[in-house]
Amino acid sequence: MDLPTALNLVATLAVVVGVVFAMIEVRAALRSRRDHAAVDIVRTIQTQEIRRAAALIFTLPDDADPELVRSDPAVLEAALAIDSACEMWGVDRL
Repeated sequence: MDLPTALNLVATLAVVVGVVFAMIEVRAALRSRRDHAAVDIVRTIQTQEIRRAAALIFTLPDDADPELVRSDPAVLEAALAIDSACEMWGVDRL
């Protein structure tokens, strides 16, 4: 193998390695951007009201009668706050 051929091979290899590295970095940047966006959405919706509402809802038994929720204005307000937050997150069911 002569010198010009070897240099062409090295140059081609360097370009291929550079392209592969760039693709890996772009994927990592996109993943990082997606993760940061998800955290920002959660921070926006996760307020003290939602935390208090969740704490109240978690005190209910698993098989709580829906009438129990409807009859207590504080529990109903908490349930509606959680429902609104879930709608903003795009959650269909809990």
